[in-house]
Amino acid sequence: MANWANPTITSDYVTFVNEVKGRDIDAITLMANAVTNAPSSAIRLLRSPIMFQEWSGSIWYNLVLSPQGGGTGVSSIAALTPLLGLGSMAFQNANTVNITGGNLSNVNVVNLAIGGNASYQGTGFIFYSYQDNTPLIVQGGAAGSWAVSVSGPGNGIIIGQGSNKNDNAIMVRNQAATIYGFYVRGDMGVICPTGLCIPVGANKFVAP
Repeated sequence: MANWANPTITSDYVTFVNEVKGRDIDAITLMANAVTNAPSSAIRLLRSPIMFQEWSGSIWYNLVLSPQGGGTGVSSIAALTPLLGLGSMAFQNANTVNITGGNLSNVNVVNLAIGGNASYQGTGFIFYSYQDNTPLIVQGGAAGSWAVSVSGPGNGIIIGQGSNKNDNAIMVRNQAATIYGFYVRGDMGVICPTGLCIPVGANKFVAP
């Protein structure tokens, strides 16, 4: 707003009053409007984006506020991340979350990640059917790799599903869903549509 080279010794009374008033307005508004001939080290508050800047004598450059001054001490999101103790997930899009480490210990985290329903039961999770009646699907990796591996000295997996002969607790089939190995029904009957192989010796089987 004001020309900070004025007033000068030659300024008349009316000009002097206006020039001083203009500088007063610049000072109290932290140079909200563009000024002329600002002195070196002058500070202004930029309104969009909101930040402090200092005049070097030729350009305005951004000031980085220290934590003691209520700032972060850095000028970029990448530099701020480690100072806040945030991991890479803090800046991932909700549709493309990539979890590469750590533990899931909160049911809200699980529901956010899979968009389904889960409940936290003491030291483990219980997963319910995926939303909209779509089952929870586990995709395997490369051919020959295990999609799910359960190990430990205790029991493996308990499947409590199905209530009668029309409900299947377990279905085993090939990837193309063209060959079915066996069913375990809700009444615990076992059906082998393709055939049954009976072991007769070490690593030997009789064809159905």
